[in-house]
Amino acid sequence: MPICLETQLPSWANGSGDPLTPPTNPDDFASFAGRFVAHNKSLKGQVLGYEIWNEADAAAFWRTGPDVTRYTALLK
Repeated sequence: MPICLETQLPSWANGSGDPLTPPTNPDDFASFAGRFVAHNKSLKGQVLGYEIWNEADAAAFWRTGPDVTRYTALLK
C-alpha cells in the first residue's frame, strides 16, 4: 500500500486551508514525514513506499504552480 503524504496536508504546514498548497518550510514537512513514518512502523512490510507529493508538476496538485526548486527542497 503506497501512502501519499500530501493528500491531507495540515494547514500548519502551509498556512492555508488548501491541502494541495505546498509546505512553507521543507524542514517542518520533513519532521512531520519522519514522525509519520515512525508512527506507522507497525505497518512494516505492508507499506511499499511513501509518495512525497502527487504530480508536483501540475498546478492542480501544487497550487502555487510547478516549482522545481521548492519541490527539490521538499524531497531533500
